Order: sequence, then structure tokens, then C-alpha cells
Amino acid sequence: MYMYLSVITEFVQTPSADPVFIYGDVVVGLIPERMLNNGEPSFHANCLRAAAIRPGETVVHVGAGVGYYSAIMAELAGPQGRVHAVEIDPVLAAISRRFNADAPYLDPRVTLHVDDARSFLSRAQPGYDLVTFGYLDSQALFSSMSNLRLDGYVYTVDATQSVAQAVA
Repeated sequence: MYMYLSVITEFVQTPSADPVFIYGDVVVGLIPERMLNNGEPSFHANCLRAAAIRPGETVVHVGAGVGYYSAIMAELAGPQGRVHAVEIDPVLAAISRRFNADAPYLDPRVTLHVDDARSFLSRAQPGYDLVTFGYLDSQALFSSMSNLRLDGYVYTVDATQSVAQAVA
């Protein structure tokens, strides 16, 4: 097993699977052939600081992946806060349940919705405090739906209006 570090647009293999290679402000390739990554804490810390999640808030995290940032959002929202993690790929959720030490999808503050962004947002009721978007990777799903391209919707006026209604 090896970990991969990102260098601009490509990943380089670390000399071994020793975690020492990822203890830094680096991007780590989760699935390098799909350019799926995690890491670079400074970037995400700045985004979360700008979002200013407060205790008790309810957050939607679209493109939640393995739930790493959903777990952080749940901590920021505190014991009374809630995170709705929307992830289209059920295999990523399964990987998280098996390997993610934070176990975000077992946290009672985090509700996993295995759904695409359009479907979830079209049913969203007003009352969310924040809607965040992670990397949406429906172009190359692990699951049998690998031919679908659903995330293009997220970048449309309709999607923006759905988000505005969800946080109204």
C-alpha cells in the first residue's frame, strides 16, 4: 500500500506507506487515477473559517465523499448542530465506514444522504444555515451508475436558486 502526494496536477508516489509523508500541508491522493484527493489543511481551514459555522447550526455538505470535512463541520456545529452529508457514490460511504477513524457517518450529528445534488436540493426544505460543496465526482463513480454526469447541475442558476431556498 502506498500513499500519493499531489504536485500541482499529478500525484507522486511516496517512498513507502509511512504516514510521516502526509504530516504536512500537502494534498494526498485517495484515488490517484481519478484525481480524488484530500488534504492541504490550510486551504480547507481558510474555507471553514470563512463559512463561520456556529454551534447549533445545520449545514448541508454536498459532495461529502468519505466524510472527513463533514466530521469537522459537525465539531464546529457542536452537540446541537447537524450536518447533512450528501454523497452520490455509495462506495465512498462504505469506504468511510470501514476506514475513516473519525467515523463521521456513525456520528449522530451527521446524516448521510446517498443522493445526487439535484435530487437532494430539489427536496430540501428551508432552514439550513449553510450549504457547502465539496469536490463533485459523478463523472467517475465507483458504483454501477458510472455513466451518469449529474454534477453539472450544481453549477447552474437553478441550483443556485435551490440553495438560496434551502437557506431561506
